[in-house]
Amino acid sequence: MRVGTVGAMLAFALAGCVGSPTLISWLEATGGIKAAPSQSPDYDWLVSLENDPGNLGRYNPDIRDIRNDMVLQYITTRCASPAIMGEKVTEIAPGTTFFGPKRLYEIQVKCEGGKRA
Repeated sequence: MRVGTVGAMLAFALAGCVGSPTLISWLEATGGIKAAPSQSPDYDWLVSLENDPGNLGRYNPDIRDIRNDMVLQYITTRCASPAIMGEKVTEIAPGTTFFGPKRLYEIQVKCEGGKRA
């Protein structure tokens, strides 16, 4: 089997894990993803993610589409018809990991179909 084929198979397998209930449960248990009710009238929830190098291979929140998919799947238990309204990216520690700066992503979510407790 060629190296390119192995890489493509690995990427496909990992892509299937993003947003899976098991991954979301693991992130929630380890503090990798958190949600807090918003203090702003512009959105209902603030979901926080860190780009922890320990999660490399499970998912990569530095990629916006992956980050947004994860947030939308995570927040559906608290929010009917969630919509991402914006995000704030904070560099926590510049260049402190092998993979680059450690970042905190704060995603603003509006519940188009109503907010759940």
